[in-house]
Amino acid sequence: MNKKLSKGVNILDNTIIMISSGSTEAIYTDTLSESNFISNKINIISKNYGYGIVFNNVIGRLSDINVSNNEIVIHSEQMTYLIELCQVDNSTIENNKLYGKSNGIYAIDIYWSNNISVNNNAISVFGGNLSKILGISDLLGIGNSAIAIFKNSSNICISTNIIYANFSKTIFDNTTDGFINASFNSFIIDNENYNCYFNEIGELYSNVITKNSTLLLHNLTKNQLLIINDLVKISSYDLNLPSSISIIFKNNSSNSIICNASFINSSIDLINVSNINIINNAFNSSKKVIY
Repeated sequence: MNKKLSKGVNILDNTIIMISSGSTEAIYTDTLSESNFISNKINIISKNYGYGIVFNNVIGRLSDINVSNNEIVIHSEQMTYLIELCQVDNSTIENNKLYGKSNGIYAIDIYWSNNISVNNNAISVFGGNLSKILGISDLLGIGNSAIAIFKNSSNICISTNIIYANFSKTIFDNTTDGFINASFNSFIIDNENYNCYFNEIGELYSNVITKNSTLLLHNLTKNQLLIINDLVKISSYDLNLPSSISIIFKNNSSNSIICNASFINSSIDLINVSNINIINNAFNSSKKVIY
């Protein structure tokens, strides 16, 4: 039996559409290394588990995999894994557009892998009720996360991704002592997921949004309070949809930036901070002024 990995395989510009009542996998490999998966379009509807692109270790660790410029859309009733890496090294996941809706979902999950770059992906994921998942058939189990890191993974760089999710575990790190660097990522915040990022008194969750992240305001219309306590950038996701909010910068939020944002009936307060830059924004008011 030949137990050597195949190399130099290019899977490019394919369209894969799958509708199934069972577990559904678009691209699965446990034997390819030094290969490219580029510009594929995958659309899956499954009443069970749904998998987009999966790399697994059966006869040896995979390495030097390039997954870029793919569009993956999955609707499943159980668990969704849009891109999965299991024991993969020295690989890149970048410039992909990922959308999923399921009772449980991992957009990008990385298990026992090293030296992985996850950069510049547009991730929209919407999880449901994990208790409705009937069984656990995958090694990674069930959960809801945009990017999930598991078991002894190390040197994982997660940067400049745009994440739109309806749960708080947007980047989930379940490793023991591996080095995970998550920085300069952007998070879309709207009326539906506001409570995933801010607590009951309006303070930003520091364990969800890290320093140097960007908050992309998306039509916040309920006069929400945003208490910013770390260095962030605030912009609008869509300038045509202004937000109605109150922003307070305090504690460690010095050097934060508000730019390219659209507001209506909003306010900004500064409490013992410095070097706050407010640049190229639109402020409008529909309230009557009484003199």
